[in-house]
Amino acid sequence: MKFKCQCCDFEQEFTSTEVAFEAGWDTPPRFSYTTCDLCPGICVFMNLPHDKAHALWAKEGRPKEFSMLTCGIDDDIGDQKKSDNFDASYEQFKAADDATKADMVESLLNPRRGKDG
Repeated sequence: MKFKCQCCDFEQEFTSTEVAFEAGWDTPPRFSYTTCDLCPGICVFMNLPHDKAHALWAKEGRPKEFSMLTCGIDDDIGDQKKSDNFDASYEQFKAADDATKADMVESLLNPRRGKDG
C-alpha cells in the first residue's frame, strides 16, 4: 500500500499500516491524518506552518531522519536550543513506560491542564 504525506506530498510504499507506523509514519487507523517520518503530525492536525522545512529540503535534499533543525515547524527551523530541548525530551519519551508516554502526550496536547485534571 502506498501512503502520501498530507504535509509534503512525499509518497512511500509499505506492506501494512503497522510497518508504516514502525517507520515513523502517522497513518490511519491510529491517526486521522497521514504524515511521513519527517513531517510532524502537528502541522496537519493543528495547521501549523512547515513551509521553511520544505523549502530547505528542495534546496538541500530530503533529510535521512527527523531533526528539529531541518524538519520542525517554521518557528523551530534552525533554532539549536529548541532542537537540543526536543532531543532531550524525545530521549526521555523513548525511555518511558506506556502510561508515562500517554501522560507526556496529554500534557503536550493540553498544556494548561494540570496533572490532577
